[in-house]
Amino acid sequence: MFCYICYHVFCGKRNVWNYFEKRDELARVEAKVEALKARNARLQTKIDHLSDEQIDLDLLDEVSRDVLGTSGAKDEIIILKKN
Repeated sequence: MFCYICYHVFCGKRNVWNYFEKRDELARVEAKVEALKARNARLQTKIDHLSDEQIDLDLLDEVSRDVLGTSGAKDEIIILKKN
């Protein structure tokens, strides 16, 4: 009976090694979830600043320049040529 239990603890489908692998995988996935939650919070803050109730004009200007590829009247543009 003892040999049967030992065999399944170390060599069965649900052995000790699989437990440690799953535990490590769970830790990696939880870390990824936390990183995604932080990114989601940053994006939500950005969305809130672009909402109708309280618009952040600096952020709106930054996003519009990035999306449309435009520059302001007082901006200086420097074009660098690659050799």
